[in-house]
Amino acid sequence: MLRKMCRGLYLFLFVVLLAGGFCFLPNFNSSLSKADNENLSLSSQMPNEMPTSKWEELRDKNFMSEMNSSGVSIYGHDNVIQVESAEQLSEIAYKVNHGDEAYVNGVFFVTADISLAGSLWTPIGSQSSPFRGVFYGNGRIISNISIDTITTENNSGVGLFGNISGATITDIRLGGWSQVNVPSNITVGSLIGISENSYI
Repeated sequence: MLRKMCRGLYLFLFVVLLAGGFCFLPNFNSSLSKADNENLSLSSQMPNEMPTSKWEELRDKNFMSEMNSSGVSIYGHDNVIQVESAEQLSEIAYKVNHGDEAYVNGVFFVTADISLAGSLWTPIGSQSSPFRGVFYGNGRIISNISIDTITTENNSGVGLFGNISGATITDIRLGGWSQVNVPSNITVGSLIGISENSYI
């Protein structure tokens, strides 16, 4: 009887010590998620109203001339264009949507997390000029997308990418918040509105 009581007491102490040890361990999960959340965006809360400015108006118009000279090769593609800012990303959208073949069929590689907070986003690719190139997200986060009717083409898809056709889009992480104000007949997706014969 005494032996059973001792065994029960030892078991009880073992469980208490084990549970107590876990209490003193650092909380790695919460540390990681806090760091991830800090990297997600410049703004942690979705605004109450849609922005009035457009990323299209803030685009980096010298983007291609700056990056073309690098001649970077990634995953077997030569002259890969590296993207590191919202201004550069919006220049890609503008050029693709206006049918610039160097952008429509371009190979892009994201090198930094990008927040699109503060201005309206124009999706990359439209019905009349879909994106047909290669876009490597490189595990980076693109966050805080606001899309309004004034930044979309009629009958085009809506998302980070509007319309893609024969394109390859890989390894993009979306984060933060998204707000979209378009008619109900528009096809909306977080990453891509409308995709045809593409690899995602």
